[in-house]
Amino acid sequence: MAAFFPSELEWPYAAAGGIENRTYPWPDGQNPSSSFAIYGYCGSGGSLECLSKDIPNVGKAKDGLGKWGQLDLAGSMWEWVLDNHSDFFPQDPCVDCADVNDGTARVIRGGSWKEDTTALQSANRNSYDPPISAWQNVGIRCARLAL
Repeated sequence: MAAFFPSELEWPYAAAGGIENRTYPWPDGQNPSSSFAIYGYCGSGGSLECLSKDIPNVGKAKDGLGKWGQLDLAGSMWEWVLDNHSDFFPQDPCVDCADVNDGTARVIRGGSWKEDTTALQSANRNSYDPPISAWQNVGIRCARLAL
């Protein structure tokens, strides 16, 4: 089975708990806190400059568990998705509709340890220029199809 980046439609579907349409990856009614997501600081007691050594450990916020057992869908690191950024966002129903044409920016999702709670919302999206260099708060999440 091959690993791949989730598309811009797959990522928020997972973060919102599918048809539950959660505000954050964890069940609705629970506001963000450090036990749900790493956000709003440099983590690890690091410096004010947010250096590479300040990147939080994967899975540190255990209460932020998504519907299907995923951790870190909010906060910690922004995550690249497969799609290029555009103002158009695909609508359901949609089959194989990832925007993989040449573009100037790629979509990122999930917020990071540097952002506030608005960046943690499942529906939030942002973009950066193509990943030709490293950012300390942008990473990847590989996804796979269930058998």
